[in-house]
Amino acid sequence: MISSLSFVSGDNESALKESVTQAIADTVKNLFVSAASRFPAVAAKLVSPVPQIFIFFIVTVLSAVYLCVDYEKICDYVKRFLSEERWNFVKRTAEIVKRTALQFVKSYFLLFLFTFAGLFFGFVLLKEEYAFLIALIAAAIDSLPIVGMGLVLFPLAIYGFMLGDVGYGLGVCALYLILT
Repeated sequence: MISSLSFVSGDNESALKESVTQAIADTVKNLFVSAASRFPAVAAKLVSPVPQIFIFFIVTVLSAVYLCVDYEKICDYVKRFLSEERWNFVKRTAEIVKRTALQFVKSYFLLFLFTFAGLFFGFVLLKEEYAFLIALIAAAIDSLPIVGMGLVLFPLAIYGFMLGDVGYGLGVCALYLILT
């Protein structure tokens, strides 16, 4: 590339090649040194919440188990402090909450299935080798609040464009637009 420049010739060409090579090597070296010096701090930040997460998980599971085991006793205890009318209100409210939660889970599951089916079909049309896995991951991420399947599909489209497969990149973008 340097040889094709019109203002570079002879001794200038070898000096320029050497200085460009040295600049690239220095930049890469500085990047690695910088990354290596920051690694312990980043690792500590990633690992430090693990005990809290573990304790939260243990406490949540244990409390759920104890609540399930003693559910009848807890209900009887609460029932002693409520009038019959208020107890019936609590029972109706609990039934409504259960029904609503079940409908919520069903609707999210249906949305997950539709998204997965659309993504899988689209990736099969795009001849993606890992169509099932990518569709499964993107549909699962799409089920999470705030984030969506674009978190998977946009990097995939950019990857396709960077490899020079414009058809694949455009296909992934079209898949995103259709499913959105």
